[in-house]
Amino acid sequence: MGDWKNPYRTLDKEYEVRQLQVFHNMMKKGYIYRQDKPVYWSPSSRTALAEAELEYRDDHQSNSVYVKLPVINSSKH
Repeated sequence: MGDWKNPYRTLDKEYEVRQLQVFHNMMKKGYIYRQDKPVYWSPSSRTALAEAELEYRDDHQSNSVYVKLPVINSSKH
């Protein structure tokens, strides 16, 4: 049940600071990392698909598309 007398609001500064602290701790423990991974895209629904949504027949053959994008200096962003 909710604690109606002491609600938390995701836009409160204290909440944001706590979330950043948790994220930082997870990063220090190695739970947060960068990795290349494909994004499965549905042209019909025009949205990304979760890996769990992908089911193929045994004889399915996928055509791959590789896209190369330039990397920019992220210190400005």
